[in-house]
Parts: sequence; C-alpha cells; structure tokens
Amino acid sequence: MKAIQLNKWGFILLAMAFNAMAAGANPEVVAIYPRADLLPENTLKFQVRFNVPMREGSFLKHIHLESESGEVMNGVFFDNVYELWSDDHRQITLLVDPGRVKTGLKENLKRGRAFVAGQKYRLSVLGSWQSLQGQPLKQIYTKTFKAVPEDLESPDVRLIKTGLLSTGTTEALSITFPEPLDEQQIQEYVRIVRGKAPDHVELVRGKFTIESFGKALKFVPQTPWEARQVYTLRIDTRLEDLASNNLQAKFDRPINEQKSELYNSQFYYQVLNQK
Repeated sequence: MKAIQLNKWGFILLAMAFNAMAAGANPEVVAIYPRADLLPENTLKFQVRFNVPMREGSFLKHIHLESESGEVMNGVFFDNVYELWSDDHRQITLLVDPGRVKTGLKENLKRGRAFVAGQKYRLSVLGSWQSLQGQPLKQIYTKTFKAVPEDLESPDVRLIKTGLLSTGTTEALSITFPEPLDEQQIQEYVRIVRGKAPDHVELVRGKFTIESFGKALKFVPQTPWEARQVYTLRIDTRLEDLASNNLQAKFDRPINEQKSELYNSQFYYQVLNQK
C-alpha cells in the first residue's frame, strides 16, 4: 500500500477535522464519588468526574436528587459562590450543606440531616450540563445509594493491614484500610517511601490501584523490592473517610473534645515487613 503524503495544507485540514470531531463529541461522566453503594447518613461531599473540561456556573441546575419514593430533595447541596472545580475543570465537588450534617448547628436542629439511615436515594447529573466547547452531556448519569448509620469516628490507623514484601520481585503490596476512604485523597495522600522515616526518605515509584471503593489498595513498584532496604507506608493525616473524618480529628468533634495524638503530625508511618 502506498503511503499518503500530506503537504502543509493537508496537515492543517487534518488538524481542523480532528478539532471539529473533538468539539462535536458529547462529554460523559466518568464517575460519581464516593462510588460505594452504602454511604453514612452524615456524608459531606460528592465528586463528579467528567472526561472533558466542563462549564461552570449555576451547577445546581444540573444536579437532581430524589428519595426512593421519587420526592425531589431541594436544599441539600450547599450553593457555593465559588464552585469547587479541579484545576483541569473535569471534576466538581458537591458539598452537602455542612450546617445540616454537623450536629448542634442551626440547620441541623431545624431540618435534620438530608439522608436517613435505611433510605435509598438517586443522585443524577442532568444532560443540560455543557462542556467548555458547548456540547451537552451524552446522557443523564445516575448514582443510587443507600444511607447507613452515621460515622462519627476517625479512621483507626491501628487497624490498617499491609501484606509482606516479596524482595527481589515487583509483586504487588496489598493495603487494607479499616473502612472505605476518600478515593481522590488516597491517590494524593498515600505513598510508599524507603529510607529512615521521617527525615531521610525517598518516594518509591510505582502504580497504585484502588479496590473495594477505597477500602483496599495495591501498589506495584517499578523496580524490585530490595532485601536490605527499609520500606514504609506513609499517609498524610488529612486523609478522610466517607464522612470527612480524617486521621487527625473527627468532622463532628465537640469543641472541648481532646484532639488525636496525630493532630500535630503531617504524616503517619507504618514500617512494611518482608517475607
């Protein structure tokens, strides 16, 4: 087969064609976080991830929340003056009104929490939401979930379980948390380091895979585990569970309650054992 040769104008026309195709593609929702089907009734936030940058402004017009019976639920999400978009404009964070989530506040006392344990809900992202190119969503995306009893405790780091390192191989390290954690934060806050923690460490390069909706994690190093090296699991203590309790403190913590001993620590370290 004879190769096709393009001159300058041919490349320009080809580029224009690709741009036109991109502009005409309807955006899609990649995921709605948390991905778990069971969420504590004091869940504070949801995150919607798109495959392309999206337009901002009046985000509540494109979100629909209803109960299992079909009742439309208004006033659940906090109407931010400044929408909470990621830098690439492909993800927006939807905050459940903190005044309703946190006990003792005016809105909580007046209206109670939006979600009730045992009840099911449907969160939909409507097709009216447009990309920066002005194209509407390909379809409506819906997440169905069931509320379970409130989670008022910080994740217990003592219950984190790690597998044994298989030295001389790139066998995956398994990590299991005591409860599902924020998947977006796991990607940013969990690392494997080597060296003497906390002062003399370097990051171990490799790939993390999140499993069980944020309750488990696997890490495959780029190079084999070394027999005489000290490896450590390092977690930023800002890492949160699905109710926004982090390793430092509870979200719904009374003012006079003593803070966690980790509160003044930036990282939590756990040395990894070898086979």
